[in-house]
Amino acid sequence: MNNLDRTTRVFLDTNTAWENYTPLEVTQGRQAKPDFIGWSGLAPTNYLIKHTIGLPINAPKNEITWRINEMGRHVIEGLRFNGQGEAMNSVDLIANKRAELTDNIDIQCRQTFTLNIITQLAKKSYQVNCQSKTNIVFKHNL
Repeated sequence: MNNLDRTTRVFLDTNTAWENYTPLEVTQGRQAKPDFIGWSGLAPTNYLIKHTIGLPINAPKNEITWRINEMGRHVIEGLRFNGQGEAMNSVDLIANKRAELTDNIDIQCRQTFTLNIITQLAKKSYQVNCQSKTNIVFKHNL
């Protein structure tokens, strides 16, 4: 059983996330604080960002790829990558709810980066300049 399965089972049993987990049992660890994520939150947070929201990040290339598969509104705010301290980029990406095959994406950021958008029907790259709030209307190629 993998780490994500164990943490999910403990969460469902206890209705909270824990600071740490016991490696040999499906339970919270010793001296674990409830409602505190700590190091144990890295795997589920990484999975959420990369696979559920669909945002693999390539910091050395200064790019984010967003695989948009949902029609409902989905958001990530304060996504930090590529740098340290004030030099680190902070990105907000908002895909608004839509009823057709057009994606409205609102973007705010500190530094210029490349945003690759991939859907089932199209792929396009944008250089986001971060001068002001950016809105991209992504039309699918039909």
